[in-house]
Order: sequence, then C-alpha cells, then structure tokens
Amino acid sequence: MITIDANILIYLIDPAASAPTDPATIQPVSRCRDRLEYLVLNLTKRGTKLLLPTPAVTEVLVKTGTSASRYLEEMRKMSVFRIADFDQRAALECATIMGQHWDGKLRALSKEVGKHRIKFDLQIVAVSKVHRSAEILSDDPGVKKLADLLSVPCRGIADLPLPPDPDQTEMFDDW
Repeated sequence: MITIDANILIYLIDPAASAPTDPATIQPVSRCRDRLEYLVLNLTKRGTKLLLPTPAVTEVLVKTGTSASRYLEEMRKMSVFRIADFDQRAALECATIMGQHWDGKLRALSKEVGKHRIKFDLQIVAVSKVHRSAEILSDDPGVKKLADLLSVPCRGIADLPLPPDPDQTEMFDDW
C-alpha cells in the first residue's frame, strides 16, 4: 500500500491541474499525468492500493466546491483507492508522534509551516503509519519533512518513473 497526499490526488482527479515544480530543475514536472497514470496502472496490475487518508481527501474536496460529493463517489468507485479514516488508532499514533517529537523537530517545523498545518500533515502521516504504507507520495515539504523525521519513505511526482516509450512496431499498425 502507498499513501498519497492531497497534492498528488488532485492530479489524478483533475486533468487541468498544473504540474508541481520539480525540486531538482525548478521547472514544472514533465509529463506529470503520464507518471501518475503509469503508477496507477502498475499498482492495479500488482493489486496494490493507494491509501487516501481522510485529511488529504478533505483538502482535495474543498477545492472541488459543489462537486465534492461527486468526486468522493468517484474515488470510492476506483478499485485502486482505499479511503482511510483518521480514526482512534491514527489519533493514538499522531499523539505518540507529537509526544515524542514536539519539543524538538516538530516545534521547529511548526514555526516554518504553521502549527495547524503541521497537525494536519501529522494526521496524514499517522494514518499512513497505522495502515503500514510502504511509502508516502507527496510534494508537500511539510509532509516530506515529517516522513523523513519518522523514517517513512516519501517521494514526489518528479521521482516517479515515466512510462516506457511505445513499441516502434505500433507506429505501423494503422497502415
């Protein structure tokens, strides 16, 4: 299972969304949608799920306005997605993380990104840990720093592979 953050989910449900910035090149990520569709294709083939923590789902639904219920229903229909609540187990995990780290790195991070924002990001990471995700996909610097602090692998869209080029023989299929 792989957890995806709101800033990744938005590209899967909104074809018009602008590509994020690739930290390595400071340019928009090339073929953003192709990378994500290739990821979903490979995960579907392997039967691996994309975990959608409800705090991340909330962030996306806010941007969909009056269409929120339609978007939520579409996410629930897609077999690759598994929506995961911020439930009691996640609350306990989040509290444990905060208790262990608040006087150190979390306090410094909360000054950088804001106390409320860090708590939201913590909820996403806690849901991921409770469900034993192999990694988190996020382009959010706060989520990435939290994942790093907790030794949870985290990648962004720019880190995803591009699909292979089509086989050259397919060019001649229409002849």
